[in-house]
Amino acid sequence: MIDSINDSQNYNISYPPKDYSFYSQGKEHPQRFSNYQELINTLKIYKDEVNRLQHLLMLASDDIEKKNNEIQKLIKQLTEANSTIQQIQTENKLLLQKLKGAEANSNLFKKFAFGDKKTENQSPAQSSTTKKSKERGAKDGHKGHGRKIPDNLPIIENIIDIPEDKKHCECCGNPLHLTDLVEESWEICCEKIYYVLKHIRKIYKKNCGCNRPLITAPPPVKLIPRGKFSTEFWVDILINKYYLALPLERQIVDMRQYGLAVGSGTLCGGLENIYHIYLKYLYEALLKDLKNYTHYHADETRWKLFVKIDDKKNYIWYIFVFVTKETCVFVLSQTRSSKPVLKTLFDIQDEDDLEDITDFFPLDERKKMSVDRFSAYKFLRNKGFVELSFCWSHVRRDFLDAVVKYPELEQWGEEWILRISLLYHINNQRIEYDKDTSEFQNYHLQLKIQIDEIYNLINLDYNNIGQKEVMNSMIEHWNGLILFVDHPELPMDNNLSERMIRLIALCRKNYYGNHSKDFAELSCAMFSIIQTCILNNISPRKYLFYYLNECAKNHTPPVNLEAFLPHKLTPDIKCNLLLKPYP
Repeated sequence: MIDSINDSQNYNISYPPKDYSFYSQGKEHPQRFSNYQELINTLKIYKDEVNRLQHLLMLASDDIEKKNNEIQKLIKQLTEANSTIQQIQTENKLLLQKLKGAEANSNLFKKFAFGDKKTENQSPAQSSTTKKSKERGAKDGHKGHGRKIPDNLPIIENIIDIPEDKKHCECCGNPLHLTDLVEESWEICCEKIYYVLKHIRKIYKKNCGCNRPLITAPPPVKLIPRGKFSTEFWVDILINKYYLALPLERQIVDMRQYGLAVGSGTLCGGLENIYHIYLKYLYEALLKDLKNYTHYHADETRWKLFVKIDDKKNYIWYIFVFVTKETCVFVLSQTRSSKPVLKTLFDIQDEDDLEDITDFFPLDERKKMSVDRFSAYKFLRNKGFVELSFCWSHVRRDFLDAVVKYPELEQWGEEWILRISLLYHINNQRIEYDKDTSEFQNYHLQLKIQIDEIYNLINLDYNNIGQKEVMNSMIEHWNGLILFVDHPELPMDNNLSERMIRLIALCRKNYYGNHSKDFAELSCAMFSIIQTCILNNISPRKYLFYYLNECAKNHTPPVNLEAFLPHKLTPDIKCNLLLKPYP
């Protein structure tokens, strides 16, 4: 109806005039006048209604347009929100999977750090209803798997017979007859003996008249010319002292238990000769090869050397360790400074010559070192020799120490330990893939998110002095702590060198150190050889016997020493020297 009225207006349809007085004169048509009056009133009502509806339509159109704009805006926001929700759900799903894998480790960390607090706040009634944890060990009714006898050990048969006076029937006295049946059982035994090996060299005589009528078989190979101990004997001494941390005096006591009396002077003299003639050159070859690597784990520990030196007031020396992916080298030093690092890795004798140097190498040519926060390594970084990757295990240790020192920070410290555990887990998942894979990129993104979260947390304001100490340390070493993010080949911690240096700590506990510098250098050489063998899954005992036996053939080290390094052995030789796996 509105449309029809609007159309009538568009075609200029005129309405009757407002002055209707002329109708009053036409009294002869009263009925017609009445009809016109009603029509005019009706049209007037319709016109008012049309105007009202047009006004409402105009208002409604504006409102609809606004609503449509709001709807479009809300649809856009909803689309963006759905996309964000989907991305967050995907990330949460991955994080939940990772947290499940890290849950056991995190619970173990919490237990080590804070003890078991599951039932601390429970009432006795609650404690009684708590489900008991699974007990360790075999359960009643479990049949087990039987005793496992190693199949890699030699078997010596011991035949047990019935005594002669028992080989008859106890009832009638008739003799017993031997059958083909036997009953077998096994036990693992050990036997240690020292014996004298008598070499009998045959002599042949010529039947002709030529010179040298008598020909004697060649003498056996001896490590020390005219020495009375075999290569196996000296290898056993070296392994016991430097691998099993057994002092020489204790070995001498053990030898006496088996009937061999040896003086300590004899053993010390023999070891000194072996070092200067054979082992020293192998150790120097390891030092030379060490310079070819670009990433090191480094650490240091004290070592006592009971030798008086004019400018040294005590007997405390230090041993530095440098570990690569294939080698492990220990270096003796009078001081705990950057001098041994400069000398070992860069052939620089005096750090005083570096006073005015700030960029010794360009940034892309600098070696990378995984270290703790010792100042000597920071000196090398400041001079432009290396880039430092600081250890996250030391950061974790800071939180543990803070909790012990400030008990009110227990919950805060626990949260940080879990946060660091998650960081380890994400990085471990990341380095399982190549850089070009989507899996690597996914974990790399998650790692950056976690790193950003940690960075924001350490830059907050803290009131507790314990929190400030830990946070300030992280801020100071932050660039080194995140170096592994852009260099996936770098580990997050320096635990490898910590494990390698543990052997020194064990030996130091058992025999303190050395009484001469030669023996201290021998200790470093042996520690280096043993730990390099371990890194390459080679038996230190087998390797030492192989190397020293090759040396004994000419009473001099091999010409090509590099080929005798544990990590550069040929595959066939290395196969014979591998550590035997556990049965």
